[in-house]
Amino acid sequence: MGRVLGEAGFARVNIDIGHPAIHRALAEGAKLDREDAEALFHAVQQKDGPAVRAMAAQLGEPRSRLLEQLTRLNGGPEVLARAREILPKDAAIAEALAALELLAKELAAPGLEISFDLAELGGFNYESGVVFAAFAAGSPDALARGGRYDEVGRSFGRARPATGFTIDLRRLAALAPPTPRRAAILAPCVADASLESAVTKLREAGEIVIAELPGHRAARAELGCDRTLESKDGRWQVVPLKGE
Repeated sequence: MGRVLGEAGFARVNIDIGHPAIHRALAEGAKLDREDAEALFHAVQQKDGPAVRAMAAQLGEPRSRLLEQLTRLNGGPEVLARAREILPKDAAIAEALAALELLAKELAAPGLEISFDLAELGGFNYESGVVFAAFAAGSPDALARGGRYDEVGRSFGRARPATGFTIDLRRLAALAPPTPRRAAILAPCVADASLESAVTKLREAGEIVIAELPGHRAARAELGCDRTLESKDGRWQVVPLKGE
């Protein structure tokens, strides 16, 4: 995801990572019905500490205090140290914190800032492991979100390792720095194996090749092409595109 945003022109990207297993471990045993469980989930996700504490009757006072702490556990590496200090010595929590620490080390790269947000939970009962959200300068909300969802496949007969993310393309397009448009090569749209081979080689070399559909000659100016492919002496060659 960081690479995708880098390709879009963002020199610096911040990625918040969290792990819903921590929230689940703390909420486990509270015996909440689905409505209350979802209310708690959203209160933590929205970092609404007072709303979490307001559920003390359902959660029990100690558990509500711990869950409220999640709403404040966000920032740099000190977040993991603080979490280990104040959260219960639970195997699932320890494993989740270790996974976040390892992932942050693996992701280290120029222009990529990693932070931790233990209230970042993904979707309700959806993600099964690490979740992440990407931010860039000028965007108050995430440009992209995603995570692990290994258990989703169980509904279709088999759980399997899975991960993915979504990108807000409109926000991305609005915030991405402008990039000059590279001139393309115009190619005729005909069934010819040697033409297809020439187009493939040009694209592999990084060129933009656009096939001109029949009947669209009048729209050439919109395509941004300054060269064309022509057959000469039995070979397809790139030549300057003559003005109309």
